[in-house]
Amino acid sequence: MIEDRLSSLLAAWIDSNRPEEFPDSAAMPVHVARRDEIRSRPCIVLNTSESKPVPAMPHTARVKLDVHLFSQVDDTPAETHAE
Repeated sequence: MIEDRLSSLLAAWIDSNRPEEFPDSAAMPVHVARRDEIRSRPCIVLNTSESKPVPAMPHTARVKLDVHLFSQVDDTPAETHAE
């Protein structure tokens, strides 16, 4: 499905193009929702939904993308999470 391919490519792109001040993949991995990966925290999870084909453009679709940042209350200070 287009959602699976898009979210996988986007997760790989985020890993490859992190800003310098952004944590590396070991410190904050990027996951795709609905996979059986064990998620360490903090992490970023990409979730796609509501795919709608775009009839005028072959092999394209509009996809709603939700990006979640998961952290743990006991190991992430509020100031760090706010940043």
